Amino acid sequence: MGIPSRATPCRSILPGMPEPASPLDRQDPVGPPLTFDRTEGRIQHRFLRAHGTAAHVALTSGVAPRIIIAFPAGNRGVLLQGRIHNADVALAFDGPLTPLDEETHGIQGVAVTIITDAPELRFAPAVLGNIRTIRDVGYGARLIPRLRRYSIAVTGTASDRALSIERPGLDGRHAYAIQVEPRDGTTVTVDPDGGFTLHPPPTGQVCADIVATCDDPHLTPIPVDRLLRPSARARLTGTDAHRDLNALAFLAYREKLLAGSWQYLTYFGRDTLLALRLLAPAIGADLFEAGLGAVIDRMAPTGDVAHEESLGEYALMERDRARKHARQTGTAIPDHVSARGHGRSRTSPLLDYKMVDDDFLLAPVLAHYLLDTPDDGATVNVAGSRSDGASRARAFLGQRTPTGLAYVDAIRQNLETVIERARPYATSQLPRDLIHLRQSAAHVDQERWGVGNWRDSSDGLGGGVVPFDVNVALVPAALRDAARLLDTGWFTGATDDQHERGSTLADDARALASAWTGTDRHFTVTINSDRARANLTSIGHDRGLPTRFITDALGTISDEPVTFPGIALDAEGKPVPVMHGDDSLVLLFGDPSPDTLHQIADRLTAPFPAGLRLPGAGTLVANPVHAGEDLRARFTAGHYHGTVIWSWPQAAYAAGIARQIDRPDLPATTRARLIAAEAILWQGIEASDALRTSEFWTYTIDDEGACIPVPAQGAGIVNESNPVQLWSTVYLAIHPPAR
Repeated sequence: MGIPSRATPCRSILPGMPEPASPLDRQDPVGPPLTFDRTEGRIQHRFLRAHGTAAHVALTSGVAPRIIIAFPAGNRGVLLQGRIHNADVALAFDGPLTPLDEETHGIQGVAVTIITDAPELRFAPAVLGNIRTIRDVGYGARLIPRLRRYSIAVTGTASDRALSIERPGLDGRHAYAIQVEPRDGTTVTVDPDGGFTLHPPPTGQVCADIVATCDDPHLTPIPVDRLLRPSARARLTGTDAHRDLNALAFLAYREKLLAGSWQYLTYFGRDTLLALRLLAPAIGADLFEAGLGAVIDRMAPTGDVAHEESLGEYALMERDRARKHARQTGTAIPDHVSARGHGRSRTSPLLDYKMVDDDFLLAPVLAHYLLDTPDDGATVNVAGSRSDGASRARAFLGQRTPTGLAYVDAIRQNLETVIERARPYATSQLPRDLIHLRQSAAHVDQERWGVGNWRDSSDGLGGGVVPFDVNVALVPAALRDAARLLDTGWFTGATDDQHERGSTLADDARALASAWTGTDRHFTVTINSDRARANLTSIGHDRGLPTRFITDALGTISDEPVTFPGIALDAEGKPVPVMHGDDSLVLLFGDPSPDTLHQIADRLTAPFPAGLRLPGAGTLVANPVHAGEDLRARFTAGHYHGTVIWSWPQAAYAAGIARQIDRPDLPATTRARLIAAEAILWQGIEASDALRTSEFWTYTIDDEGACIPVPAQGAGIVNESNPVQLWSTVYLAIHPPAR
């Protein structure tokens, strides 16, 4: 049954709570309020940024309804998980989100009114805390006892009762709180376990105001009119472009760029760097330097790029786990986990350096910004100088990290680290010396790491330990661009000896890049044509594909063997036989041979299950057609990195193909093949346009045998998708070709 919307603001706030800001459109120093909605499947999303508050509220309908309120400040929020109901519960917003008046009360927060036609709305005990805690609980983790020590205060009479739920932060300095105030005759009862139930009036709906507050310092938004270059702003037409811009604006702050909402409302190094590279043609220096600065500020003394940061009490809990493990094993607490030095405390951000790909992304992205990005009229960087090459570089590189290290020195350390890590393979040319995942190091739980590139789920590489993208695309690109950066003289110091060392390092980087050419040969998988046809038929039937899908795929198989690069090498150096889309990064960062370009185009355009093209839905990030049953089971339409579509790899293909087409050295036949592949790629991108700001999506087959893109959520989906993701906003810079 449909639920009407009354667009009525919250009538009141409980005693002691700040009043909502009124009106919403009063003057804000960072510009007009940012408000927008998304609806994906059974989840309604509403976003707000105004008057010092930024918040994302998500309402999930179903037999186990859910309310999530997430704040970018502190990466914290609230989970109200519905208990299992006897029938479907349709939740809806009743009016806009309302920010609390931070100027008056010194605290940020948001008020939301929810309604439902359900005969009652039952919730388990609230989870208040870090978003990573909420995420963990959503995937089945149990709360530790310290996070269950909340209090519930009941005010009012039986017919006008309201709840206040509070929990002190583990650090003793912060607090978590929500208020639930029934309205229009709705009543509330508290369950013995701390949950609560909302009951409708005899002749109405369940209706309640929910207020959540956040006492972490708010982040500083980059004004919307500073995100894009003037030329890119001029291209903003239609609702799609503004949808992308809204998503980017919600995630863009002076302190850092956030990876996605609601699940990743904090810094992620890889996401930041890839997003910057793909957005580069459109964004201004404010955004570019905020993102690069966040990466450089968080680098380790070794030059490693930080993957993710843990904030607040989640950082405290990780440090506590590290201390416990150190006591049990007699090992030392890792330096990057320790709270010692530089004014750090137990709740200071805890940085994670386990990934290997992000270390090789900094040089290509930085070089692209400093050396390849043209001036665009009024573009001004955050240091105030015109973005015109050398002056822009001097201003940016002259900044210092929070530890006092000059950016130029931090970057030089990364370049030296990249060069040193590339030497063993350049000398031996053996797979054993390629870049591996880090198998053991000083992480807080001291467990073996099974992730290291963007496919960072436990099944993402199919058990592989040597990722294709790192070794074929990123390492060679990092070496080439390290040489370019060192050639500028910006990173070599003032003395003759320092200049000579810089020149030597640049020459080393060029030589190493040459030695790393052709690493794709180690990943080659070869399947004879008969076996390939059998594989296509079996997976097609297993996945319930229409007969025409299988027939079309079989039509692409000749009598020649099928060859493709595996997604990774396993511990024995053998390719993991899963087809993938990571050669999009080869197109974006490299200059592959014409033969390689033809092979990439063939895989990109061949219909699933022969290739990566899923007509009507987009480009798959993985295809296990030629893998055994055990691997096929780890790469399904419900897996995070399975036979699903991610927005950013499609964009990387589009940007990479356009880059290759512009190469002057390509034969006409190769250029024509790429142009044809580009047209097919864009058909898939446009077919799934409604989901393009999402993290990823999956597909279903309708009654007529057509493939339909659908949000990644609900039963059978291992990881729920975010509705807005930083690297999914890149279509602000990537557009269909005008050929």
